[in-house]
Amino acid sequence: MVQPRLMEYVPWEYRRPVNRLPLPNGWYGHLHNLYIHYAAERGLPTALALVWMLAMALWDFWARCGVCRPARRGEVHLHGAVAVIVGIIVGGLFEVNLGHSEVLALFLAVVACGYVAVDHLEHHELAAR
Repeated sequence: MVQPRLMEYVPWEYRRPVNRLPLPNGWYGHLHNLYIHYAAERGLPTALALVWMLAMALWDFWARCGVCRPARRGEVHLHGAVAVIVGIIVGGLFEVNLGHSEVLALFLAVVACGYVAVDHLEHHELAAR
């Protein structure tokens, strides 16, 4: 199993002798796909846990915000959180975006704010009953 942060060295072991041409100078440190990179570097269970976490957060926010009716107070935050999660999911197909600390910090803050909004909406619904 590959240890974390060694992806820049490991792919060279699997290249065919025909493809060992000199490559342009550059940094070849990740696989340009978040899901494949996590599966290769940290294992398939970690990649599946990442996909599960993204899907669960997306489901929690999407199911809570009213899509077919005008947004109530607090649901605007959920719409924003859904947009951010969809952006991370799509962006992860082309880049290891959660591998950058600034993107990861923003993503975790948005997800946390989304769950605070879900809790706030559930609290107000219980108080209204």
